[in-house]
Amino acid sequence: MSTSSAEGIRWDLNDLFSAHDDPRIEATLKDCHAHAEAFATRFRPAMEHPETLTAGGLVRRNQRNWKSSTKPWAVAGSYAGLLYAADTANPDYQNLEQRVEQRSTEIRNLLLFFEIQWLKADDPIASRLIGDPTLRTYSHYLEGLRRFRPHTLTEPEEKIINEKDNTGRNAFGPALFRD
Repeated sequence: MSTSSAEGIRWDLNDLFSAHDDPRIEATLKDCHAHAEAFATRFRPAMEHPETLTAGGLVRRNQRNWKSSTKPWAVAGSYAGLLYAADTANPDYQNLEQRVEQRSTEIRNLLLFFEIQWLKADDPIASRLIGDPTLRTYSHYLEGLRRFRPHTLTEPEEKIINEKDNTGRNAFGPALFRD
């Protein structure tokens, strides 16, 4: 009879959160949601007029957004995903994973406008911004997004797909391993 090479190994996730019911998880998700809403309110008008975008403006706005909403949200998602991956039969971990996934979808949908508007930008505008040295760190990401331009739906349609994925492809694995 073979034994698992991971038998007896447990992750110490206390650097992230203290337990599945740590109130900081909900506080983190609420804070990320508020930051995503504020980011969308401030930045959506600029993205609707890509001809006025500057590389410096994109960097400042995206760095601020990353630090305030995306990074803590990723930590909460990783924590929930790792707990769930360690014990998929634990209903508390299942519930946390589902709650974090649903809240993550809400946050993704608030930030979705950025990608949609970026893909709507004409090629000369996108090339100008991608080629700017200020955006060197983000150029691969921005350029990669452009590949999906012909396949992108409207923002409301993309939001529906995000929500549907919670009971579709996202339902079959921890959030940590999803895009």
